[in-house]
Amino acid sequence: MNLRRRRPLMGFAAVFVAFPLSVPAALSAQDFLFRRPLVTVGVHGGWAMPSASSDIFEEVRESFTIGSDAFGSTTWGGEVAFRLTERLDVAAGLEYAQGSTRSEYRDVVDIDDNPIEQTTTLRRIPLTLSVRGYLFERGRTVSRFAWVPNAWSPYVGAGAGYLWYRFDMEGDFVNFDDPDWPIFTDRLRSDGTAPTAHVLAGIEASLTERFLLRGEYRHSWASSDLDTSAFSGYDPIDLGGGRATIGVAVRM
Repeated sequence: MNLRRRRPLMGFAAVFVAFPLSVPAALSAQDFLFRRPLVTVGVHGGWAMPSASSDIFEEVRESFTIGSDAFGSTTWGGEVAFRLTERLDVAAGLEYAQGSTRSEYRDVVDIDDNPIEQTTTLRRIPLTLSVRGYLFERGRTVSRFAWVPNAWSPYVGAGAGYLWYRFDMEGDFVNFDDPDWPIFTDRLRSDGTAPTAHVLAGIEASLTERFLLRGEYRHSWASSDLDTSAFSGYDPIDLGGGRATIGVAVRM
């Protein structure tokens, strides 16, 4: 029995592509702020899909009923962005994503023909610093006392930081080194930190002069050595992947 869940990647991608169409054209007529905003604070949520391409993932997919998309999950986060110029921001962000899947051995059952089951979890918490470059100016100064935001502001960027992770397998396992193949219950865990880097692209839509809606796609790279007391003889675990989010933010 394969307990993999179907991931709504295509549906989420369609929502993300349709994002610019979801805000009425009336946004072009904005109210104004008395000065250009200096800080933007936002929260976001979406879908994260780890690459899961290192040998530890290859082995668990081969041995257990775990699919290539098993560790996809919702992701949540927040950020504070500081405006350097009209077309450049630096942003500090924190996110949380955890994917968990139940599984069983593909080719082995217990003495009563029952499945031998486990739960495998991948948790990632990145703390990052990003630079966003906007393709156009985000607003215009009408006078000394008025700044009017544009309706749309697409951007690209890149960044780096540190990521805390936990890879955890809990349940029943088979000792294939013993001729009798005994089954034992255990919890195998590796956790730690790793440097991470990413690129991103997104678009902002002004809801009011102060509030905005943001859609973003980000792809990251990270890896870390596994705890050899639990996972010996493996390459570093792949902790990178993609994520797409939609969020709201307020200009200050």
